[in-house]
Amino acid sequence: MKNLILRWNNLTRREQLAISLAVVLLVIATVIVGVIQPALRGIRDLNQRLPLLAAQKAQVEMLSSTFSKTVQPLSPSRQALLQMATSMNLAAEVTGEGPFTLKFQAASFSTVMQMATQSKRSFALSVREAKFEKLPAGTVSGQLVLAR
Repeated sequence: MKNLILRWNNLTRREQLAISLAVVLLVIATVIVGVIQPALRGIRDLNQRLPLLAAQKAQVEMLSSTFSKTVQPLSPSRQALLQMATSMNLAAEVTGEGPFTLKFQAASFSTVMQMATQSKRSFALSVREAKFEKLPAGTVSGQLVLAR
């Protein structure tokens, strides 16, 4: 390192300026090639894909509006919720008619969450209240109150 400093100091002012300018140009070229060109290429590619993406968006919106008009969520009932719980191997008791109360003992937490998610998808029911008691090995006891 000392040798390099001595060499630098032995150069004339003009040579030091020329080397400094060359290093600056090399750094600028590296930034252009490594950062700016890939960014510009990405922007160009996205601009080329934009019409296709806009067309796909329009198709999805059309299909979703058609689907939402033709499909109404099922009307929930205690029996339907009980069948859903049974199909998920969730031993539960369902009470209520407006808001439904789903009571369970020593059930897998993930199964309870799947039940909540599926009741939202099938019956447009949301969890209004949840009470859990943590048990060993990832199981819980408690209740969920589901309502529209």
